[in-house]
Amino acid sequence: MDTVLEALKNLSPADCTYEEWVQVGMALKAEGYDWTVWDEWSRDDSRYTEGACEKKWRTFTEEGVTGGTIIHIAENYGWRRPQSESWNWDTIISPEDIIEAKSSVRAKKSAKPLTLSEQCEQIKTYLNALFDEDDHVGYCTQAMQRDDGKWTPASVGVYGLTAGELIGKLNKVQRKAQQGLPTGLDEAIGTVNPEAGAWIRFNPLNGDGVKDANIKDYRYALVESDTVPLEEQESIIRALNLPAVALVSSGKKSVHAIVHIDALDKGEYKRRVDELYTVCEEAGLVIDRQNKNPSRLSRMPGIPRGENWQRLIDTNIGASDWHAWKEWLNSKKDDLPDPVPISEVFFNPPPLSPEIIEGVLRKGHKAVIAGPSKIGKSFATIELAAAFAEGIDWLNFHCRQAKVLYFNFEIDPASFYKRIIDTYKALGIITPRAPQNFLVENLRGKSKPIDELTPSIINKMINFGADVILLDPIYKILNGDENNASDMAKFVGEFDRICAEAGCTLIYTHHHSKGEQGFKSSQDRMSGSGVFARDNDAIIDMLPLEATAAQRLSAGVQPDAKAVKMEFSLRDFASPDPMYMWFDYPIHKEDPSLETCPETTQEKARVGWSEQKKKNRQRETNLLFEAFQWVSSDGGKVTMKAMTDRINEMANADYSVQAIRNWIDNSERYKRVNGGVVDTFKND
Repeated sequence: MDTVLEALKNLSPADCTYEEWVQVGMALKAEGYDWTVWDEWSRDDSRYTEGACEKKWRTFTEEGVTGGTIIHIAENYGWRRPQSESWNWDTIISPEDIIEAKSSVRAKKSAKPLTLSEQCEQIKTYLNALFDEDDHVGYCTQAMQRDDGKWTPASVGVYGLTAGELIGKLNKVQRKAQQGLPTGLDEAIGTVNPEAGAWIRFNPLNGDGVKDANIKDYRYALVESDTVPLEEQESIIRALNLPAVALVSSGKKSVHAIVHIDALDKGEYKRRVDELYTVCEEAGLVIDRQNKNPSRLSRMPGIPRGENWQRLIDTNIGASDWHAWKEWLNSKKDDLPDPVPISEVFFNPPPLSPEIIEGVLRKGHKAVIAGPSKIGKSFATIELAAAFAEGIDWLNFHCRQAKVLYFNFEIDPASFYKRIIDTYKALGIITPRAPQNFLVENLRGKSKPIDELTPSIINKMINFGADVILLDPIYKILNGDENNASDMAKFVGEFDRICAEAGCTLIYTHHHSKGEQGFKSSQDRMSGSGVFARDNDAIIDMLPLEATAAQRLSAGVQPDAKAVKMEFSLRDFASPDPMYMWFDYPIHKEDPSLETCPETTQEKARVGWSEQKKKNRQRETNLLFEAFQWVSSDGGKVTMKAMTDRINEMANADYSVQAIRNWIDNSERYKRVNGGVVDTFKND
């Protein structure tokens, strides 16, 4: 017994409303059963009237209900169909999910042929769902029969028409048909072999061809299985909440799901399709992986294929797009690794990642170079990139030779290349040994928020085999509020994704916040949320120094050279002592003598403030002493008001009683007793 009759057997007509009873009859007719099946089932209801089923049966003409309707009604009244053994991915899909999905299957399985107008409407609905009006659409109606009897496309087909032009042709055919004029689908799409069907490409083309290189946007992928039963295919697709823009019956043994991929490039498309197929296969939907290329042909709806039809089942089901689906998927699946007992690693710990900057940073970790504007952060980063490429020292730290991909978001390409060449020459590298290790991606005027850039960055890092990525500066790629911890946690989370998926080390530049920085520790000087300080494995902070003219003359640097203090806050290593150096265009030169130079402007301000505070305290002490001596003739207790009045008179000021109380509380000589003041030295 098939599923529809099994559901009918477990559904009592006495439980059904009149509307449900009618739906059962319509569904049976749509599935090709005789009216007598409905009549026989209806006899168990006290409301049964002889001949009513046959009479009502003749009025059923509209589509929209299928055998799935009977299954759905039966399940609403408590029937549960035994689950297929292929459903074994309960970490994501529970049996309840499967039942709900199966009850919503609405595939149009009716054997009733489509009218010409219905054919046009199905194709138009498909085109409107998948394409923009100016997208070029590829399709093929020419077929040839192979030796094994199967029909395949006989040519690359049509690829010069836009979706809008194709819809216009279909509209014209529909109008002629409605007017009773001779016409046919061939006037819109060409002659179709009814034994073979027709094919259509689900991604928009550039109008120049039908290969992968001609794909305009990597929007969709094809999910198809030839081995899982038809109803089971659609049930799994729905239960997985796949972001399918269209479901099409192939007219044979498969459902074609056109699924949102929304990739930026071919590399991301390939990764996402592999992930999509893996998820489907783990859920029991055996995928035909030959369909993974973006220029693949799928079945065009509204077309006859032998005794059956290629029908449009549904549009825009499941999640709205790839990102929405991933969020849903993550909410369903616990993909965290199992906890590791310390017994497994205590005597055999895993090896640490190698040091890529000796004593500072390990491979696969993250670092930031921070400082105020115009202190040479970008030049320090270029020096570091050159050190990686050549495998030489950067300042006092040896760098492991590595291939670097430098993302320049701020400087125009010609100026940036000049900086690199000037830096190499100033470092004494006239002929680089490994210039191929230094790659530049110039994105001035082309930068995007980091979440949009991440897939392309990962793809570039993998394709070019880069070990280190340098992002300069990050304010060009921020998404969200820099001062919002939640926004910045998501932002730096993209850095983790880049390091993990590309297997690289990530270093970026960031600016100081406004105001005096000498009062702050090095990790707190960066602009924005404290997430930046907590997230990095290494913080390399640059602070300006106030150098004297004599120091400049002694160092032999240019007049506009900047004195710099570089401090380190490291996670995996002991932080080295600060380094003192000149930024003497275009490189930084160490000069330990700068340690003795005047403090930074900000630190000088702090010292000045401290000195002023001492002077103020001494003045308060003097005023308290003189006022007390004046008010108290015998050294005894005096009132707060008398003290306040005398101090204001002497200082020509207007201090409040509370202010004088604070002076007394901070004084070592005087104290308040019962609202008055006593001289503790005189009362010891």
